[in-house]
Amino acid sequence: MIKDLFLALILGALLGFGLTGGYFKFIKNKIPQNTPKNIPTPTISNQIPTPTIAVTENNIEILIDNPIENSIVSTSTITVTGTTSKNSYIIINTPVNTYNNISDDEGKFSLDINLELGINKIYITAINPEDKQINTEMYVTYSTSKI
Repeated sequence: MIKDLFLALILGALLGFGLTGGYFKFIKNKIPQNTPKNIPTPTISNQIPTPTIAVTENNIEILIDNPIENSIVSTSTITVTGTTSKNSYIIINTPVNTYNNISDDEGKFSLDINLELGINKIYITAINPEDKQINTEMYVTYSTSKI
C-alpha cells in the first residue's frame, strides 16, 4: 500500500510538472522575444521647425509652424506660430489656460503659452472675419529631465 501511494505521488508530480512546463513553453513561444530596433527618437525643440499641422475646412486654412507636433521641450513657455486667414481671431486652449490674439494682414500669428509638466494637449481655433471656424489640436511634452 505504501508502494502504491509512493508511485501515485511520483506519477502525479511528473504529470503536473510536465503539464506546467508545457504550458509555460507554449506561452513563451507566443510572446515575441525581439523588441523593435527602430524605436523613433523624440524630436527636440531646437530643430528647424517645419509646418506640422495644415488643416483646411469651411474654406479656411490653418498652418502651425511651431511647435513641432509631439515634440519634447525643456522650457515651460513656448511660442505657437502659424498662418491662417488674415485678421482671424486665434484661440489657443491648454490644459489650464486660454490665450487669444488676432492674425495680422498676412494671416500670421504668434502667441506665447505656458505648459504644464508632462504631456500638454493644445487646441488651436481660428475664426475668420466671415465667422468661419477651423479647429486643430496637437501634443507637446514639457520635461525637465535630461535627454
